[in-house]
Amino acid sequence: MIGHTKAQQFRFYVRDDGVPAMQYKLLCTSQDWSPPEGLLVWRVDGEGRTMLPDGEPKPCKPIPMKNLEDICKGISGFIQYWESLRVADVGGSCWLRYGSWIQYWTRVCGALTNLHQDTPLTLRHGFWPQTRVNVQPSEASLLGNGEVREEFDVDDHYVGLASSRPPPSFCIAVDCHEGYMLILRPGDETYAKPVWVARALSKPNFVTSSPHFRQIQVEYYRPTARNEDVVRHYTGWDTNQHFRWKVDSEHGPSWVDTDSIFIAWKPRKNHSGSVSIPQKYITFAKDNLARIAEEATHVE
Repeated sequence: MIGHTKAQQFRFYVRDDGVPAMQYKLLCTSQDWSPPEGLLVWRVDGEGRTMLPDGEPKPCKPIPMKNLEDICKGISGFIQYWESLRVADVGGSCWLRYGSWIQYWTRVCGALTNLHQDTPLTLRHGFWPQTRVNVQPSEASLLGNGEVREEFDVDDHYVGLASSRPPPSFCIAVDCHEGYMLILRPGDETYAKPVWVARALSKPNFVTSSPHFRQIQVEYYRPTARNEDVVRHYTGWDTNQHFRWKVDSEHGPSWVDTDSIFIAWKPRKNHSGSVSIPQKYITFAKDNLARIAEEATHVE
């Protein structure tokens, strides 16, 4: 878009009544989208039905691009780079980020190099283009009204000085993967503990029809120390720099609610099998614990 002197935002979505609409923000720092009911993309008739285009326009004959060989070579280089990241990644975060890019640009290369095929006289799939991306129910980030599902919600774009940029929020659907370490909100047990520590054995499940909807399978960890107070209450977990964790063999894998996850991170490889928690994640978890305690105080 041209002619805008200040950064703006636009979004297009399908309303609950099936009508495509658009919303905007006068400034990208604004909190609310305007107007609340959305602007209609297509006009409506006297009965309120959307006046969509009809007919079957003739497809255009494709024309080869200039420097096509160099363009395809450049795209293939990016695809190979993303593939190398995917192969080296353990938790699956690279595939979540680059998987759709690899599939899309592979199809682009195929379309650019197959222009000499016979061009049909009519459109193969009718007037409306069909999506080429198969979205799984668990990966659909938008609701029917255009709002972002809570587990996929991300921070608004930051506008301001780089030095004043706040740290990013933790997004379960984006930042939590199989193989990652987790800090969990503790449940009730004989000996109270500030947190639980576990490793994710699966991705977060967001399939609404699943019995484990909004749950994740985990393997619990316990302190490596032998001190009884440390084992029972995790004493020093947030202050001792040499505090380490190992798999708790007394408890098997179990499913926990994703709402109980404070933070997730990709652990470093360690031949001993034990792990430590980086200080920034300890601080993040403690901030959440303090906020929960404050909210509980207000409720009382």
